[in-house]
Amino acid sequence: MTSKRFISTGAVAVLALVGCGAEDASDYPNGDIELIVAFPAGGPADTGARLLANELEDVLGQSVTVVNYEGAGGWVGWNELAAADPDGYTIGYISSPNFAAGYMNPDMDLDSGIDSFTPLANHITDPSVIAVHPDDDRFDDISDLIEHGQVNSLTGTGNGAASDDHLAILKMNAAFDTNFETVQYDGSAESKAALLGRHVDVGFVNVGDIHGEERSGELKILAILDDERSDIIPDVPTLKEAGWENLQNASSRSVMGPDDLPEEVIEVLDEALESAMNNESHLDEVLEMGLSIDYRDQDGLLELLQNDESAIDEYRSIIGWD
Repeated sequence: MTSKRFISTGAVAVLALVGCGAEDASDYPNGDIELIVAFPAGGPADTGARLLANELEDVLGQSVTVVNYEGAGGWVGWNELAAADPDGYTIGYISSPNFAAGYMNPDMDLDSGIDSFTPLANHITDPSVIAVHPDDDRFDDISDLIEHGQVNSLTGTGNGAASDDHLAILKMNAAFDTNFETVQYDGSAESKAALLGRHVDVGFVNVGDIHGEERSGELKILAILDDERSDIIPDVPTLKEAGWENLQNASSRSVMGPDDLPEEVIEVLDEALESAMNNESHLDEVLEMGLSIDYRDQDGLLELLQNDESAIDEYRSIIGWD
């Protein structure tokens, strides 16, 4: 993860650009902006988006209002974003790999894809973790879990076909010849409740979902699927540190616009998003949620989304999408 904890000079640049009405930016923005969140109000994606919206208001000098949609794994809202006028006054908050899973799933029959949008910036990357109930005395560490799973079937939580949690299970089975069987739930809250109630053996969730239960001792995290430890759960090792092949898996949250955004609008939003995401107060607010800012520019976000596509393609036959 390439988190940047610094205050960007983009704050000065974008304020000068907007305040002086530079010719290459025309008069954008000169009105209210909608930020589409394709999930219910109050959830983790919505909370992160609202914190970002507050920062954007300060940078752009215009109201940024979150508008929530629900349904179709996020695609009710994302289709609204794809169909919006490409004027910069409607942008959206994207969660991936759920985003890619929607348009790659043949059962969804979607016409949209990455090309239907303008990638702007990645906001948050939330690494996957592997957790168990603390009263489950079969597993003291991740090696116990992997070795047990190599000879026994174990149930693990997922949040839909090709979701980040499902992909974590598929990656573990492919790398270590384990026998995790996915039990699909409707979101991280249900997954966590199933693990707390011991209705499932293993939780494949994210740092932001479970760091509180780990600190309170309600759940035990055995490993993080990332290249390095997280500052939020510093005592949890990576797979490599535990003596296994390292795997990476995460959920990302980013900002996109509809296709064909004008270059002058992209320029303003690009600098505004970088400034907002790297504001020290925003970094602290997001950290309180158990998350870390992972700012990536347009190219970095596009690469991230393409990597999600590649990961899903690798397991397409196992998912049953061939």
